[in-house]
Amino acid sequence: PKFALTLAFISLLIFASVAFLFVFFGKIYAADLYMGQAIRSEKVSEEGSIAKIGKAINLNQKESRYFSRLGQEYLVLTNDEMLKGEQERDINKIKAYLASGVQAGVFGRNLMPKDVNSVETLAQIYENSGIYLAEGYESAAKEYQKALELEPNNPAFYVRLGIVKTKIAATKEKSEDKKVLIEEAKELFKQAIEVRKNFDSAYYNLASTEEALGQMDEAIEDMKKAVSIQGNNVNYVFNLARMLQSRGKDDDNKIAEALFKQILGVNDKEINTHFNLGLLYEKTSRKAEAAAEYAKVIELLPEGSEKTKEQLDKMIGNIK
Repeated sequence: PKFALTLAFISLLIFASVAFLFVFFGKIYAADLYMGQAIRSEKVSEEGSIAKIGKAINLNQKESRYFSRLGQEYLVLTNDEMLKGEQERDINKIKAYLASGVQAGVFGRNLMPKDVNSVETLAQIYENSGIYLAEGYESAAKEYQKALELEPNNPAFYVRLGIVKTKIAATKEKSEDKKVLIEEAKELFKQAIEVRKNFDSAYYNLASTEEALGQMDEAIEDMKKAVSIQGNNVNYVFNLARMLQSRGKDDDNKIAEALFKQILGVNDKEINTHFNLGLLYEKTSRKAEAAAEYAKVIELLPEGSEKTKEQLDKMIGNIK
């Protein structure tokens, strides 16, 4: 009887353990299914992908990646709302999406504080919230710093931290405070280049900080390096042309004109390029060509740009 009782107890224990494991792994499996459906969703929406992630979290609240993904989904909704026109944009929705995104990102980071993906996701959410939340950029800088501590040889984190520093600088009123932060950003971009010599994004942002500090010669040289690494990047080519146009030494204007035309050869509807080419023509006394470029800008401007069109009409009138 003694052995029979022991055997019965062990049998019950095994049965209970199997049942528990079946339920436990069943919930994890079901949570993963919901998560897979959310990831495969064609469009991010509260009723679709976000609701599915919510179901996954209800089944498994210990999975950091679920919360991080939820934060990213809210970030997408935030960006979609921000891209709407001023009449359609709902500021309250943006704030609500950001608050939910931050909350989800913090949960994900706290569950796995040593997971660089969770830390990076939270940093991205904070960075995007900086436009609306006063502490957004500062919080983003702290998270990117943590990401750097986890992956000190990742140049992308140096660049992102540097970009956040420039965004914080833009919020400062005193020029001395701005300069300190831009100098800090410049050093971060240099560190990124030390880690990866051919990192075009680091050269581009380094050039931008050098321009802000009035170091135009250095800025142009570093922008040239960004272009040499990624020559198909229209943004790099445009900014190199713009910097050359601004400096205006020797053959700068001639090279800038060639670069602007190179961009327009690929995309003749690039408004900023037409406008800057117009400025270049006006600066070099090619008035008819300048007026033609400004007229092209008016033609390409979207509806609702009446004030800008009026200003361009005045510029054309002044030239004539």
